[in-house]
Amino acid sequence: MKEAYLETWQLPAELELMLKLCLRQPVVIPEGLDWDYFDALVSQHRVQPLLIRGIRPYGAELPGELSKYKAMQGKFAASSMARLQALHSVNAALTDAGIRMISMKGPLLSMELYGDPSLRTSRDLDLMVAQEDLARAGDMLKEMGYRLEEHITTSTPARRRFYQRIENEKHDVYNRGDICLELHWKGDYQTEESFDMLWARREERQLMGRPIAVLGADDRYPALFTHAAEHGFMRLRWLLDLYELRRKPGFDWGHVYGMMAAQGIGEIAILALLVMHRLGLPGLEDTAWEGFRLTKDRIEAEDEAALQKAMELCDRVLPLLVL
Repeated sequence: MKEAYLETWQLPAELELMLKLCLRQPVVIPEGLDWDYFDALVSQHRVQPLLIRGIRPYGAELPGELSKYKAMQGKFAASSMARLQALHSVNAALTDAGIRMISMKGPLLSMELYGDPSLRTSRDLDLMVAQEDLARAGDMLKEMGYRLEEHITTSTPARRRFYQRIENEKHDVYNRGDICLELHWKGDYQTEESFDMLWARREERQLMGRPIAVLGADDRYPALFTHAAEHGFMRLRWLLDLYELRRKPGFDWGHVYGMMAAQGIGEIAILALLVMHRLGLPGLEDTAWEGFRLTKDRIEAEDEAALQKAMELCDRVLPLLVL
């Protein structure tokens, strides 16, 4: 049974081409491609910047259906710069007011994974503050021109508190023009972790001459897995983020798996690696099973349940990827 799950999927030609270009692998453009389907895949998986990077070395031999993406590079670069400037402004305002803020994902994660803030698309900026600072941070965002998204259940402070308590809602959403901010007070999987604990493990980056806090590695990496899982791994962009992690010096799959297994979500880590392997991502052959084992010679008995659950879920992911 395990051998069957180590087989790679037979992907549609359009998806395979998109994936290879995003990974900067050599490609031969097959005939008879459905370019409308290709465009739909690119849009669904939000990999336009990685695709643009992948086609950059090609010249006149590139078909028009692909070369058109080169013209979009400026758009994504401008969007990335706008998000960086917004992040800098909010970080400066909240920090100067004595509000501790942690940046989650976004352009700083893109810099960490790809060395370029524009190579990872994101609709919003995810920020975290302590729950006791939530109202004051929200007021400051409103002073900066951001508008709180209101819902029928959250149209008053009392209703919002009730909704947050009953529905376990973990963020408020603020908009200003094309910039969307999600103001969190809980992590994606550390639901029992206090902000103070996350703050104690934070790391610092530099953004436009100022320090900015990001989640520490032991919180940041598992959060990438759980965020993708919460959305059913439906976007290749998230899987490519996880794939890039393996390139980081010192990154330890087993360590991340151990932390997630301790949280009772080890199957998410196994599932992510299994899906990447079945997509045929290069360089995973030796780690497809052993990367998440606590020992390399066999799967520990306590991991069997997580492994079995991951295998059962694996084939449910493919229909989400191919639309």
